[in-house]
Amino acid sequence: MSNPNDIAKKTRESQKRSEPFFSEAHAAIYASVAAGEDKTVIVRRFNINRSTVYDTIDRYSKRNDFKSRPRVGHPRLLNTREEYYLVRLARRLPNASWRTLLQLSGSRASEMTARSILRRHHIYKRRSRRRSKLTSLHAKKRCAFCQFWMGREVEPALDNP
Repeated sequence: MSNPNDIAKKTRESQKRSEPFFSEAHAAIYASVAAGEDKTVIVRRFNINRSTVYDTIDRYSKRNDFKSRPRVGHPRLLNTREEYYLVRLARRLPNASWRTLLQLSGSRASEMTARSILRRHHIYKRRSRRRSKLTSLHAKKRCAFCQFWMGREVEPALDNP
């Protein structure tokens, strides 16, 4: 086994405080506790919470290993890089349809998954497509419809009890 100080240095450099530890670090923590080292010194050396030391001791006493258990819940369909790419595409192509967006990203996710990913990145109420422009023919038809109904009495709607 490696020197606990080397493992602590590697842990401090490579990981944030909120990320889970690797099993070598847990073994080094347990070895330090078993050697009689003060828990406060271990906490400072590994840059971890005090509860992590106690959890490591409990984990080894119950299971005799330092491996992490599988997390609960369904595994994520897209990794972080794929999610970020989907978000970038959505910002770059705001008028693309959902199908086009998913095809361009190359992901195998559904439309609802894409929507939840974009919501997580604070992109709400995304319009998938711009409305088609009015042609002069459609504009004339709409104008004729409005002129037909202007000045006419409209029957009141019946209220259902």
